[in-house]
Amino acid sequence: MPLDDRRSKIEEIGWVESASVHRILPNRLRVEVTERTPVAFARNGNEIALIDAHGVLLDRPADIDMRFPILSGVSDSLARDERERRMQIYEDLVAA
Repeated sequence: MPLDDRRSKIEEIGWVESASVHRILPNRLRVEVTERTPVAFARNGNEIALIDAHGVLLDRPADIDMRFPILSGVSDSLARDERERRMQIYEDLVAA
């Protein structure tokens, strides 16, 4: 099994921030996953999505009641690096 391929496939899941896959001899694998942490809601057109500190828009689970501020200006029409820069400004504001 190509471990880098497995890691890449896992990291394609929207809520996964990072993953590592290790082979443990003789016949085991260890998979470690870091989940994204939402910090706010973001207006994305007519939809409201969750967004993490890196500007990644996340699907909103239907059965969970979350309370976050709603941000404008960080929709998926922006490049991801620009969303991340804007989210850093937001994080700095919250910390202050």
